[in-house]
Amino acid sequence: MNALDGVAGRAFSYGVGIGGAHWRRGDAGWRGGVELAMAARWSGRQCADYFAGTTRQASSNYCIGVDGDVVMSMDEDDRAWTSSSAWNDRRAITIECGNIDNSTGEMSQKTWDTLVGLCADICTRYGFRLNYTGDRNGSLTEHRMFASTACLGARLHARMGKLASEVNARLDGGSTKSDSKSGSSDVYLVKVTCDALNIRKGPGTGYAVVGCIRSRGTYTIVGTSGNWGRLKSGAGWICLDYTSRAGSAKASSAKAADIDAMARAVIRGDYGSGEERRCRLGEKYAAVQRRVNELLK
Repeated sequence: MNALDGVAGRAFSYGVGIGGAHWRRGDAGWRGGVELAMAARWSGRQCADYFAGTTRQASSNYCIGVDGDVVMSMDEDDRAWTSSSAWNDRRAITIECGNIDNSTGEMSQKTWDTLVGLCADICTRYGFRLNYTGDRNGSLTEHRMFASTACLGARLHARMGKLASEVNARLDGGSTKSDSKSGSSDVYLVKVTCDALNIRKGPGTGYAVVGCIRSRGTYTIVGTSGNWGRLKSGAGWICLDYTSRAGSAKASSAKAADIDAMARAVIRGDYGSGEERRCRLGEKYAAVQRRVNELLK
């Protein structure tokens, strides 16, 4: 089918059918982290194509190319095989980053800008901040933390703290390069209402198509120009005629944080058990109980 002028789905342009040996459908857990690994001097599509065809047991949720293009290689509900740790791959959205020097992990500014935008979008939708602790306990992790490998390379490894700082600054409403583009700076959520929505380089059909959303997901808009909205991920602009307003980004993050806090209170015993717990939690019971189960795994 032809894509409409917006884009479809949770993320970006190019969906790849990856062989069953390289990932697990629907095996993701509670998403509360970002895992980074380093690819070659590839575009996002080349990276995704590699995962689709390789016999290696390797994959990622997203691939970012050396020119800043970003591709969803597999859905966020599916567990990629990225970090050599099933536990980490279940909790983290995993990203492979193209580089211009494989020995050091040096990446282009375009790749870096896209990485910051994508991480900020993930954090907003799942309600967490990036915390780089230098080990596997933080919400920002690296391949080298779970396997005997130099991946990410010395250059990107040294910038992990900077990445967390830039992403969190964006979450707090700080100015970034991508925030300086044309249009108003309203931040809100929209839900895509069509099966395929174009992502364009700018706010209008005169701009080149740079991607396509192919699932009816919810996205963060950080700027508006007429009936066009700019995606917080930095992927581009979508036509808002094919979306519906889904609330504020802050409200979505606050809701996720509220469910997590209530789940931890349940574990402490603050909400009792059985019918007492169900009554006290009311309409939030199912969501809180799911989070309790995730925390106790």
